[in-house]
Amino acid sequence: MKHRTWITEALRLHFEEHLPQVVVGRRLGVPKSTACGMFVRFRKAGFSWPLPAGMSERELDGRLYGSTSTVPVVLCSGSVIQDTSKSC
Repeated sequence: MKHRTWITEALRLHFEEHLPQVVVGRRLGVPKSTACGMFVRFRKAGFSWPLPAGMSERELDGRLYGSTSTVPVVLCSGSVIQDTSKSC
């Protein structure tokens, strides 16, 4: 699984530098919806800043996003399926 290496830096910018979520996304080159969605997942997961000691980026990514993709795949026929074989 490819993890999102920008998450920890996004959290730092928001909680330590007090930047709005949209500005954090822009600074890191992450779409607004992706950045804001990550913060929603962070809150729903019950995390706080700073992160627990020893938590790796890979572990954080897994706890926020799980191990399967939530991006639907559109086939040429127009059908939409859920692709669980790829990660975001």
